Amino acid sequence: MFRLQELGVDTIDILSFSHPHADHIGGLASVMRNFTVLEVLDPGMPFSSWLYEDFLTSVMYYGCDYGFLETGMQFQLSPDVTVNVVSVGTGEINLDLNENSAILRITCGNFSTLLTGDMEEDSERTLTPIAQPVTVLKVPHHGSLTSVFPPYLRKLSPQIAVFSAGRNNSFGHPHPRVIEIYRELGSEILRTDTQGTIVVQTDGEVFSILTLMQTFNPGITIED
Repeated sequence: MFRLQELGVDTIDILSFSHPHADHIGGLASVMRNFTVLEVLDPGMPFSSWLYEDFLTSVMYYGCDYGFLETGMQFQLSPDVTVNVVSVGTGEINLDLNENSAILRITCGNFSTLLTGDMEEDSERTLTPIAQPVTVLKVPHHGSLTSVFPPYLRKLSPQIAVFSAGRNNSFGHPHPRVIEIYRELGSEILRTDTQGTIVVQTDGEVFSILTLMQTFNPGITIED
């Protein structure tokens, strides 16, 4: 929340999330209470927790539009920015939330980013036939060894691999071998556990990445 305020954000057009585990929705109720949120898109997975209930209560209280993500859905954040829902959970009762994380691909001109939640190898295998190269990849499942399917990663071939993980987390994320695999792909590595908040900016032709500690390679030209 504080990082959004530092960036001067006061209105959020669409608030969405990959799946309702605590480490993916823990701050959403606070976001609802401190920003103007115009629409919430929920992956619609059957799950019960006080955090999820608190978030849904805040959605009802503030009365913003509310809907569900669906595979194949496409919507515009602006005339130049498109979001495609690559995949989302099936809604089954015994759903594996990690494996059914909502996967979002965001494009702006020649720039693209893929948000992967906590999907693991089975999902990567399923999505390999439709995978496309991506500029910036939010590495699946915090860099866990359970989320490394080489054919999928080779098709994505990300210029930048962003590992989202808490500092000194008890799971040991990201795994050193996973970092090595992305380096072997030629990806530049960024990590929230060592570099803090990561902000990507682009005009569709070039992009820059800001971290809490430093500016990382500003003005990188996007490879076609």
